[in-house]
Amino acid sequence: MYFITRIYFLLFIFIVCETFAQEGTPFITHFNEAKEFETQNWSISQDYENIMLFANRRGILTFDGHEWNTIKLPYIPFVVKKNPYNHKVYVGTNNNYGVLEKNSLGLYEYISLVPDTLDVGIITKIEFTDSTIFFYGEKSISRHNMENPNIFKRWNAKNKFFTRIILTSKNTFFNVAGEGLYRLESDTLFPIVTGFYTENSEILFSLPYNEQRVIVGTDESKLYTFDGIKYYNYKINDEGYLKESILADAVEISDTLIAFATLYGGVEVVSKKTGKIVYTINYQNGLPDDEIYALGKDNNNGLWLTHEFGISRVDFNLPIRNYSTYPGLKGNLISTLWHNNQLYVATNEGVFYLDEVKDFKEVEIYVKTKPATTKQPTTTQQETGTKEKETKKPVRKLFSRLFGSKDEEDKDQKEPDTPIEKTKTTSPKPRYVKKN
Repeated sequence: MYFITRIYFLLFIFIVCETFAQEGTPFITHFNEAKEFETQNWSISQDYENIMLFANRRGILTFDGHEWNTIKLPYIPFVVKKNPYNHKVYVGTNNNYGVLEKNSLGLYEYISLVPDTLDVGIITKIEFTDSTIFFYGEKSISRHNMENPNIFKRWNAKNKFFTRIILTSKNTFFNVAGEGLYRLESDTLFPIVTGFYTENSEILFSLPYNEQRVIVGTDESKLYTFDGIKYYNYKINDEGYLKESILADAVEISDTLIAFATLYGGVEVVSKKTGKIVYTINYQNGLPDDEIYALGKDNNNGLWLTHEFGISRVDFNLPIRNYSTYPGLKGNLISTLWHNNQLYVATNEGVFYLDEVKDFKEVEIYVKTKPATTKQPTTTQQETGTKEKETKKPVRKLFSRLFGSKDEEDKDQKEPDTPIEKTKTTSPKPRYVKKN
């Protein structure tokens, strides 16, 4: 009898969530066992045998669905990534990079691809084309032939440093700090006309948008689409949540969805074409922490996240949604019912229904007042044409993110001047309301 009841209960969940999948939070699994190895996991990938791989300071952490193990390396790995073309796994480390190959016992071994003793710096990103592999670091960018890794070309940053590589369907671009974007042609770097847009920005990631453009995210929490010549604003409908939470990284979950990781607000899952928020996954709806160290996807389009408390996996395909994270529900659960597109929940405290409630908040608006000054001579057109510098919100760079504390306050951030106005704003939020 218990077994039959359990089957009916599961069927109820599946049917409800299949019909109303737009509500609720996707199913999240937490792997606390990973904390026994290392909580600071900086990169995520999956090999062709469906083994999950995580880069941390102790080596490459592996998970086959049952057991956790560690691949010891002679260096500290910062990035691990599977090549979609030859299915090999490549690793970027401190002052080295290489490939993981299986030995006669079926165990992974690290094989260095650095053919010299030059200082290549910390390799933090790996990118692939159909015939080459790029290993990116602030000090250098190395390109190896996929068929013959001994054929390679390296660009050194010299007095500057690189701030990302962008691959489009036609070209490869290097971003140089203080100079902007360069196009790579015949192994030579040429500045592009619109390259100055990112001369003072760090490009965090680039993802495919369509056949002509890629989506580019910067350390100013700004998003663009880039066609190799021009930048276009890429807007998402989140009321500034992404900017306030500080953009950190992104991954393409499917052809239609992109997940944006943040330092203070968990993950936003966005429709690629419309910019509409599909899910916000953070501490309020089940994620152990809002600061995301790394994110990646598996072969079933599951989203893996690493944070201070271990590793979590978000399953978008499983037709189960969590409705218990919304506020307002009191008492012990007795029964649930979906009627006329409304979720009703019965507890020992009464009957509740899920509704959208307007949340009123009193907000102080601050402005900076300019001191009274005498009229100054009119500036020339040349002076007014000078590019204005924007005040950038402090972003925690690689080492401060990995080894620092997220509770550290920004010493450079100043309080705004005197408040001049108070107003009330409303933001509709789902919550449970008691049925009278």
